Amino acid sequence: MTVAVPPPAAGPRPDRASLVVETADEAIRVFQDRAWGVTAVLPYLEALQAATGQDFSVLARAARASLIYQTGADHLMTRRTLAGFLSGAGVARWEPVIDGHIEACLARLANSDDPDLVRDVSNPLFIGCMRDVFGLDIADEPAFLSHIHHARVFTEPMLRLRELQAVQEAYRYLIAAASEPAAASTADDAPVPLTVALAGGKLPAGVDAATLIASLTVAAHTAAESLSFGLWGLLRDGAPTWADVSRPEWVELHLEGLVRDYPSTLRLYRVAQAETELNDRPVAPGDLAALDIPAINRSLCPH
Repeated sequence: MTVAVPPPAAGPRPDRASLVVETADEAIRVFQDRAWGVTAVLPYLEALQAATGQDFSVLARAARASLIYQTGADHLMTRRTLAGFLSGAGVARWEPVIDGHIEACLARLANSDDPDLVRDVSNPLFIGCMRDVFGLDIADEPAFLSHIHHARVFTEPMLRLRELQAVQEAYRYLIAAASEPAAASTADDAPVPLTVALAGGKLPAGVDAATLIASLTVAAHTAAESLSFGLWGLLRDGAPTWADVSRPEWVELHLEGLVRDYPSTLRLYRVAQAETELNDRPVAPGDLAALDIPAINRSLCPH
């Protein structure tokens, strides 16, 4: 049994249960069961505003623009607006630009007197791609990364007031970075950055392009973190692994394992909106399911 929930007891139900989901079959049941949903963050923000007088309007905009918090028609409309940019052909247009950033990062690493795989590869690769592909105005790279760090916890349930204040300031900074489209290349075949591509797109009511791009920037950082975690995993394996990495067949044999074991998103959360069950255990409204992503990955590809 991989769902950690105590057996039901007689009398009043205790505070909400926390269920840990560790297999792909259980995760599929959670995702397909309409009783499970994301945290209702907008009512929570509204209640906090009423109780504290704190203005969370920027964070409310970020929630409306987040693909994680959007539901129904709003989510579908946003995905349709992004579909062309994120299609296979759309991404292929950016491959030479991304490859150029990879080559620059590798050169930086090779020429460094004090090389660091995160500082010299994953961070500058992410920043360079956000400047070009998303069209962000990033004047202060350390500040940009710091705000990304604060903003990325927005998907965690029931954050404290101080944490929400830090998340809101982070989104305020990122929205500003996405508000002024970067100058597009004058080359005839140059791809158009996301800030320009979304300028005429149809978005749901209450969703503006800059806030959507800020939200997507936070989500895109998971790719950089997956790279960082994968590099950390290789370092942890020691010198013999590093000697093997340069072998032509190494990536084909081991890339799946790196993606499986070192994802940047370690947990996803869903909250029960109605009574349901999971693995023959009763689930009450408000119960929390924490999906352990590395464990679920290992259940899919254990070898």
